[in-house]
Amino acid sequence: MESPERGKGRDSSAGGTSFITAVSWVFLILGGMATLGSALQTVLVLTVFSDAPEIASEVGLEGMRGFAFQHPRTIALSALAFSGSTFLAAIGLLRRREWARRLMVIVLGLGVAYAVGSAVFQWMYFKDVMSQIPPEARSFYIHTRNGALVVATVIGGVAAWLAMKLSSAQIRAEFR
Repeated sequence: MESPERGKGRDSSAGGTSFITAVSWVFLILGGMATLGSALQTVLVLTVFSDAPEIASEVGLEGMRGFAFQHPRTIALSALAFSGSTFLAAIGLLRRREWARRLMVIVLGLGVAYAVGSAVFQWMYFKDVMSQIPPEARSFYIHTRNGALVVATVIGGVAAWLAMKLSSAQIRAEFR
């Protein structure tokens, strides 16, 4: 018979803490939806929008405004790889596999880097287009930029906290 102390704070159905079970299910759902969406986006980019780089150069989209149009395949395939890795790591976390914990820490670290990178990208993008926006509409763009920076900060902070939590000795002890 199992002692009451040994099972304390554990989810008996998964053999570990309910924290890992909850994180696993959240990322399983989010990763699954993101993988499906990224797969559809990749199909569209590779078929329907295959000539986007040529069109971007024809109409003169350069710098930050043209980046997504100049590199659609790279962006779509990167999103598919990232979301697929997240989904795979979530399945492994649910099964308490050590490789999955390490993969999730890497995915979360990339999430932090993405949040910082997207904040910098948005700052540069808005700086690039601000001169072309009528003065009466600039406050809308400034608020949009600031809101995006807040979202990037929150997402990056949560990802960093989860990566640190998954790297703690207590959590590492659950994995094999």
